[in-house]
Amino acid sequence: MKRILTTFVLFLLTICLALVSCKKPAEPAGPGDNTVDPEQTDPEEPDASKIEAFKGMETIGLYDGEPSAVFLFDEMSHEMVLNVKERSFIIQDDALLPLLSVKLVPMQEDDVFTAEIASPSVEDPVNTTVKIVRSAPDRLWLWSTDNSTGLIILNE
Repeated sequence: MKRILTTFVLFLLTICLALVSCKKPAEPAGPGDNTVDPEQTDPEEPDASKIEAFKGMETIGLYDGEPSAVFLFDEMSHEMVLNVKERSFIIQDDALLPLLSVKLVPMQEDDVFTAEIASPSVEDPVNTTVKIVRSAPDRLWLWSTDNSTGLIILNE
């Protein structure tokens, strides 16, 4: 039963990751439609309102731009592993099978990283640029403007 549940969770995670990475911005209703999306008014930070909503989330996991939880850490059925030296974070099940892994590669700016997000049910990891939008002693809030996705992980 546990194996079936794990397989189901992996399947759902795969679908959610695919949907989040394939999101397209809204298009105007037709020619001449000059309606401005209120979330897109700041050219410096088009996701400003989404980021503010995401920063209010507290549970470790992956969030889409609403922000709605795509995958959340569950203390009862998951374990977390943080490798500070390699800048990697893994959520795994009780059988030590990884359900979500994140590896951060620093870029030139201090708070910007390339994140490789993987799941065993996804063939190729998703690579995206993430920025730290909030930090606490025990957690980091990372935001990807590339696909309007948020990620809360353990902090060193």
